[in-house]
Amino acid sequence: MNVLYEDSGSFKVATVLTEGESSVQVEAPHGKRSKIKTKDVLLRFTEPGAAELLAQAEAMAGGVDESFLWECCGTEEFGFAELAREYCGRAPSAVEAAGILVKLHSVPVYFYRKGRGRYRAAPADTLRAALAGIEKRKQQQTQIATWVEQLANGVFPDEFKAQRDRLLYQPDGNRPETKAIDEACARTGLSIAKLFERSGVLPPSHEHHLNRFLHAHFPKGVDFPSVEVESAGGLPLAEVSAFSLDDATTKNANTVVSRACTARKVPRGIALRPLGLA
Repeated sequence: MNVLYEDSGSFKVATVLTEGESSVQVEAPHGKRSKIKTKDVLLRFTEPGAAELLAQAEAMAGGVDESFLWECCGTEEFGFAELAREYCGRAPSAVEAAGILVKLHSVPVYFYRKGRGRYRAAPADTLRAALAGIEKRKQQQTQIATWVEQLANGVFPDEFKAQRDRLLYQPDGNRPETKAIDEACARTGLSIAKLFERSGVLPPSHEHHLNRFLHAHFPKGVDFPSVEVESAGGLPLAEVSAFSLDDATTKNANTVVSRACTARKVPRGIALRPLGLA
C-alpha cells in the first residue's frame, strides 16, 4: 500500500511499512523512513508505484482547465476526491484524483485552501479582480523586458525622457521604469549614470553633480522667499573671519563651538571672547 500525504504545504508519496491508530510508518522512494500522522494522508493507492504517482499526476494536471474546474465545483467547500469524481464522471483512479489535487493546489487564485485536501472556489468578483491584476503584471513585465532591451543596446526609451532627472536622482524602486533600469544595469554591468551616458542623455559633469546634490538636499526646490535680516541689536563685531564646516550629524551651534574648542584646545570662554560673545 502506498500513500500520498501532505508535509509542510507540499505533497509527498511513500510506501506504508506499518500503521497504527494515529500514525503511519512509511518509506519514501529514495529510502528514507519516517513516521507521519494518519490525518495527513490524503490518498491511499496500490497503482502506480509510489515513485511514479506524482509525475503522472502533474502531467494529468497540466491538461486540466482551471476555469472549467471553477465552474463545476460550485460555491460550497469540497474535497479534491469529490471534485475528481465529478470531473471524471466515475470513481477516479489514483492518478486522476492526485492530478485534480495538484491542479487545485497550483491555482490559489481560483481555489482557496480550506484544510488538508479541501478547497473552496474564489468568489466571481474576487477572481475577476485577481485575474485582471495578473494580466496587468504580465503586460508590465513585457513592457519592462522591451525597455531593458532598448537600454542594453544604448537606446533611451521615449517614455523615460520626460522623467529623466527623477529616474537618475530619485528613482522609485516600485515603478516599472526603475525596475527596467536596474535590470539593464545588471545585464550590462554599468552604473545608472554610465547607462544614461551611453544612451546620450546624461547631463554634463557639473550639471549632473549639482543636480544630484540639489535633489538630495533640496527636494522641494531652491526657490526660497526673500528674507529680511534683522539688526544685530548693537552687538560688537569681532575683527575675525569665521566659518564652519559641519557634517551631516551637526545639530546646533553649540555642537560647532564645542568642536572648535576641542580642536584648538582652548576653553569655551576664550574661544568666544574675540567674537564678543563670552
